[in-house]
Amino acid sequence: MKKCGFLILLLIITFPLFSQTSQNILMHVPPVRGSGSTPQDNNIFRNQIVRELNAWGGITLVETTRGAEYFINGTLTSPTPHSYSIRLILTDRNSVALSDQTLHYQTMEEAFEYIPTLVFNIIFEAFADRVSGDESLSGIELLPNLQSQPRTDQDRIIIVQGVMPDDKIPDGTWQNYAWYLGGSLFWTPRFYSSEEKVSGNFANIGMSFYAEHCFIYISHYKWRFLLPFSISSGLDFAPDWIIATDRIGDQYRNMILQFPLLFNYSFKPDFNSIHKPYLGILFNIPLFPYTTVPVCSMQTGYQYSRKIGPGIGFADANFTFDFGKSGLDKHNDKDTRLYRRYMLYFGLGYKFGIGKSYN
Repeated sequence: MKKCGFLILLLIITFPLFSQTSQNILMHVPPVRGSGSTPQDNNIFRNQIVRELNAWGGITLVETTRGAEYFINGTLTSPTPHSYSIRLILTDRNSVALSDQTLHYQTMEEAFEYIPTLVFNIIFEAFADRVSGDESLSGIELLPNLQSQPRTDQDRIIIVQGVMPDDKIPDGTWQNYAWYLGGSLFWTPRFYSSEEKVSGNFANIGMSFYAEHCFIYISHYKWRFLLPFSISSGLDFAPDWIIATDRIGDQYRNMILQFPLLFNYSFKPDFNSIHKPYLGILFNIPLFPYTTVPVCSMQTGYQYSRKIGPGIGFADANFTFDFGKSGLDKHNDKDTRLYRRYMLYFGLGYKFGIGKSYN
């Protein structure tokens, strides 16, 4: 009987603790989208939101979307010059909006003052049904004096420096270097069209060395519209193998040295990837006299980059065609046959951010 009474007493003691634990909300804060006053604003605001949420006793922040029940999605906009806003939307795992708050500000100092209230409002609005008579959230208790005390200078220094409450939360440092250097191997199937024959060469493997300069430094201080743009160049080695006719020996090989000049536009939907469509020209130099090629070609493509290890891995696909026709055997004046080249490129590469990151 005593043992039974002890177990009942233990159950009475532990049940409220279990109930409180079970009320913990699993929440994820994705990277803040849009553009603010500087390229760092997205990371700064996300850090601040995470910082405020860590102060709630009943909220557990998770690193990935897989384990989250709720999400706070932030978007930065600039309605007018020198006027900005951040909008927070709290959604559930089915993307149903539960609360929506927007803060308009002109300076970061002003935003720092009101972000705690913004986060408080969006949480309180969504979980108002849990409010008890003393107006405290059941299972989501705000730490004492967090809302009543103003942000100190030390707090602001921490926020501006971008210190994460959890160092495992990713940031966008790798996405915001002014320079990138790297290389790749690519497969480049090629098609050749002439009056006599249409042929293709699919056993083509080439290599390239890659350099990219982003305008993030200029846009950071002056021309913000240049923020997503960059220019890239490099050195490509791509083989050509043309089968002019079905006659034995009527085929020609060459190695083409290519200098790309590409203009890129980068999308950074999160801290884990960069999506980059691009357009530009190639300058072609044949290394041997067996074929001739036009000086310039048009190239358009798409590159996907992701942080892998100490550097950045990327996959690249593009389509290239010449401005003009190619010829055969530069030293044979009697061979006037011409053809057109159409080329595809599928590459895998690795690159490193160089110098300072404007994150």
